[in-house]
Amino acid sequence: MEFMPAAGKGDSAGGWGGGGGGGLQEVKRVRSFFPETWLFTKRTAGHCIKALILEVDGLAHVDEILTAVRLFQTVYAMYDDAFMEEMDMEIMPAAAAEESLGGRGSSGGLQEVKRIRSFFPETWLWTNTTAGPDGTAVFASTVPDTITSWVASAFALNDISGLGVSDTPASMEAFRPFFVSLNLPYSVVNKEETAIQALVFNYMDVEMDVTVTLEGSDGFMHIVMDTNDVNAIGTEVAGDQAVVLTVPAGTSRSKSFPIIPKRFGAVTIKVKAQSTLAADAVERQLLVEPEGEQKEYTKSFILDLDDNNGDVTKYLTLGLPQNGMVAGSAYGRVSVMGDMMGSTISGLDSLLQMPYGCGEQTMITFAPNVYVMYYLDQTDQVTPEIEDKALKFMTSGYQRELTYTHNDGSFSAFGTQDDSGSTWLSAFVIKSFAQAVEYIYIDPKVLAKTVRWLIRQQQDNGVFSEPGRVIHKEMQGGLSSDVTMTSYVLVSLMEYNNILSTMDAPDSDKVDVTMARDRAVSFLEGRLDSETDVYTVVTMTYALTLAGSSMKDAAFQKMNSLATTEGGQKYWKKPESTAPPPVSDDLMWTPPYHDPPSADVEMTAYALLTYLARDDMIDGIPIMKWLSEQRNAYGGYSSTQDTVVGLQALAYFAAGVRAGGLDMTVTITSDTDAAFSHTFTVNDQNAIVLQQVEIPNLTGTLTARAQGTGMGLLQLFVRYNVDVVDPTPSFNLVATVKDSDNNFVTCETCGAYQLGGSSGMAVMEIGIPSGFYVEDADLMALVENQNLPTLKRAERSTDNKKAVLYFDEMNASPTCVTLTSRRSMPVAKTQPSVVKVYDYYKPDVKASNVYQSETLKNTNICDVCDDCTGCRTRRSPQNGANGGPALVVDTLLGMVLVLLTRLLGR
Repeated sequence: MEFMPAAGKGDSAGGWGGGGGGGLQEVKRVRSFFPETWLFTKRTAGHCIKALILEVDGLAHVDEILTAVRLFQTVYAMYDDAFMEEMDMEIMPAAAAEESLGGRGSSGGLQEVKRIRSFFPETWLWTNTTAGPDGTAVFASTVPDTITSWVASAFALNDISGLGVSDTPASMEAFRPFFVSLNLPYSVVNKEETAIQALVFNYMDVEMDVTVTLEGSDGFMHIVMDTNDVNAIGTEVAGDQAVVLTVPAGTSRSKSFPIIPKRFGAVTIKVKAQSTLAADAVERQLLVEPEGEQKEYTKSFILDLDDNNGDVTKYLTLGLPQNGMVAGSAYGRVSVMGDMMGSTISGLDSLLQMPYGCGEQTMITFAPNVYVMYYLDQTDQVTPEIEDKALKFMTSGYQRELTYTHNDGSFSAFGTQDDSGSTWLSAFVIKSFAQAVEYIYIDPKVLAKTVRWLIRQQQDNGVFSEPGRVIHKEMQGGLSSDVTMTSYVLVSLMEYNNILSTMDAPDSDKVDVTMARDRAVSFLEGRLDSETDVYTVVTMTYALTLAGSSMKDAAFQKMNSLATTEGGQKYWKKPESTAPPPVSDDLMWTPPYHDPPSADVEMTAYALLTYLARDDMIDGIPIMKWLSEQRNAYGGYSSTQDTVVGLQALAYFAAGVRAGGLDMTVTITSDTDAAFSHTFTVNDQNAIVLQQVEIPNLTGTLTARAQGTGMGLLQLFVRYNVDVVDPTPSFNLVATVKDSDNNFVTCETCGAYQLGGSSGMAVMEIGIPSGFYVEDADLMALVENQNLPTLKRAERSTDNKKAVLYFDEMNASPTCVTLTSRRSMPVAKTQPSVVKVYDYYKPDVKASNVYQSETLKNTNICDVCDDCTGCRTRRSPQNGANGGPALVVDTLLGMVLVLLTRLLGR
């Protein structure tokens, strides 16, 4: 077997469009739709489930599936991938498969590709529908391009008839006797080499010579070896590359195409397999990322035209580090929206670019959705799409949070892994659950049990004690810790008290809540005069205001005396917040904008909520403006508590001051790029829409001129990568490669806190090299390691590109973990992996470093690819790079799928 230019194959190789003339079959369709799940949908229907029908038309190329369900009210139809093997798909009657899949070439040439398969969503159809008067619900959906078996089930809920479930599930088999499947990494880093493995499955009755072609792209170059020797040197070439495989009947064969990416972002990988009898084609995406550590900065600007005679100009400073920045990694954009909550609504699924694997952080997927729904309800902007999204997040967040509860009703950061529940987290959960009652079902027994536990933590003098570990450092601020904790719990009790009348709670519970409130208020009133800490005074003022204390006005005056007012805006900051912004990775360069400390955002948000509780909307506007300008590019802030409280304050306050009459244009120009100019039009009809434009030149200054009426938000976002170590770390972070070969690397990562005492909850992120994975068992072993008592959780990130470890705290003594990554995909010339550690609630308290295996750095693609043409095997068979779990499982599942299909067909 050998690689050759596709065009060089002549008539026998055919093309993407037509065959004929005697040769290989043309690919009729490139399969590219491989979801992990299919069909989870909801409708409202009749009295009970009477039928579940899965209908597929008899055409050779089926694009839609029709499901009819006779149901009552809310119906969920779900299709599960029975085999979990992401291969390839086209649906048709099994008896007609060989005739309809491409057919025989009219002149004995290659079969044509009729459709490129490219639809492979991660999930497919978990949805609902509304039935008509006859109780029938019908919905249509595009079928994924996965070759597999699907099972459809449905259920209905009704407050009269209860739950109805379909008696037997409907099933559908999606199968092709000839198809091609791809194995490739999820992502690679710039300068790395990888191989695209094409697996051709022939379950027809005859042996076939199959031409497999990887289509050329501007996103990568092919690597073609000059010889078949162990010392072969790869040459980069463009265009299509093809190889001919002989595939016996009832078997599969594979071959890999070595490539090297040439640009960042999603690169399309398109492969076709053609014979004289059948053809198939599939399309997938390969993510190419810049090397080094990603950095970013954001700055928002309020455009208040009504207070500035309809004309406002803002100047946006741009800048990038001159040393250490990865070439080509910089990206910038300017966005405009006419709604103060627009960026948050657009980014509900990504408010924080941080992991959230503990009980408190899980609430970031829950609480903000409550505030967004409140805001949209109050401003009559709810759409079915946003409502479905927000309710889904609320429901899943609620269910996940319940996994962090203890038997006594309390909650803690790591659930039953902690010795006891946490007063602080339990109060946070109560507050958030109580606010969500209006939108989703919250079990009142859960609320009541947690509140009873909270009340048992109150001492006779009104103080709420904390039996668990407080991971939010602002809550344990020396002598004021009793005050801040009691204020926090009092706020939660007041939120719970607001819904008590809607719950079937015993009178004793209501009495207990009232008594706990009165004791807490009495304690806080007694401490008001002596408190000087800004955070403590602000949280105390909000709590006393909600509780209707007789001293709420005195507290309000004291809180305002600690405020900072500048540039028409008002905010609160802790004394240490006056320190200069941190130095960037380039020792001679500082980003033009930096985020405020999380504590400043949090207490300013409490202050705005206080103004709202006092119905002082006019004087609260300068506070709202400051909070609005501190949000990140994703609609949140830098950590969990500041995001939750900040968005609550903004949503509730903005709902009270929002007015119509929005009509503005915003024109962006650059002083370093005369050709760049862009104008946004913002009005009441598109106020909630996030409009944005990419900045071609990230130097100099942008000028943004807004004209018209109303208030909008302008935001600058810049992202870039650096390949140098943080020069001013708050932790001492060292990563050392202990052992490695071509197929594994073991790294020891040690972190030590350098600012005195101990950190808050610390998170360590250990990058996993491209084409490698970490075993779940290894992560679990770290948590169970008695030498790591502060490590409470270890998991992989959602994209499987790093291991994330959660520690109660870190101190000056090094905390070391050793972790092994193992190869699953062929990737060569491996780039350095980034490790980071930071205080979760003070993200600017951080450190970063890199590690790199010299062995992996110096690998050639032939060192890690068993079936790359031009590569001669250099390893013993048991150590083959292509023997990782992804490749083995894909191949085995493909064989099992075919065998089962044939058995079922008999």
